[in-house]
Amino acid sequence: MIEAQMKQANTMYADWGIGENNMDEMKEMVMDANPVLFSVTMIVSVLHSVFEFLALKNGMIILK
Repeated sequence: MIEAQMKQANTMYADWGIGENNMDEMKEMVMDANPVLFSVTMIVSVLHSVFEFLALKNGMIILK
């Protein structure tokens, strides 16, 4: 099952134009990024997800 998922992921990445060489480039890009900027981006992303969840939850309560 895990092997099938790995093959599917590799196929999907190949369709997107991301091969093994490109994955190394992506890792290098993340590792070379400014850690403060990366941290702020992650925090903003998490907060956005939380607020979106709360808005959806609040909207569902109103619709009932």
